[in-house]
Amino acid sequence: MELRRSARPADWRLRAIEATPHSIPDDLATALATAEADWQTLPCHERAQMLHLITEAADTDVREGRITAAVAAARARSPK
Repeated sequence: MELRRSARPADWRLRAIEATPHSIPDDLATALATAEADWQTLPCHERAQMLHLITEAADTDVREGRITAAVAAARARSPK
């Protein structure tokens, strides 16, 4: 059995995947602006998780609760 070498050069390395900015829903953007909270103060993985939970909410009451929690988290980390 013959093993073949990879076609990749020896110095090939995996590159980190750059995070792409997520669009913020209008209702979240309005709530953040009203609370004067900075969304960018949250770590990227937290923003992504919150956006996922907000966009996947099937009930408007659940969505509003998740938006309230996201705004509270952003407000807690925003500069005073």
